Amino acid sequence: MCRRKLNILVVDDHPDTVTMLEAWLAGEGHLVIGLTDLGGVESTLCKYAMDVVLIDLLFSGRDSTSTIRWIRSAFPSLQIIVMSGTSDLQLTMRAIDAGADSYLTKPIEWDVLHALLQNIPARS
Repeated sequence: MCRRKLNILVVDDHPDTVTMLEAWLAGEGHLVIGLTDLGGVESTLCKYAMDVVLIDLLFSGRDSTSTIRWIRSAFPSLQIIVMSGTSDLQLTMRAIDAGADSYLTKPIEWDVLHALLQNIPARS
């Protein structure tokens, strides 16, 4: 079976995490753009046709739910996968309520991420 290659935006405030995800995802054949702050999300999504956003839940003491809400509003069919090392269930639920499709715990389990990506529907 031929796997579909995805355009993936990775957003995390830890550069090492972005670099690691970029390398692994590119190694899987995906096109990856990495950002280390929330400020570039809007312009990147408006410039490039992405299939998936992998976004960290916490950025230097603030959460990314408002960015997730904006993504969901502007790009309703874009898949949003939240990543987080926090065990704060209320914060996780806020991300899901804001429009996240899936949630990954850190450290990331590669087989879980791989399974989530394989189930991303084709762009319409």
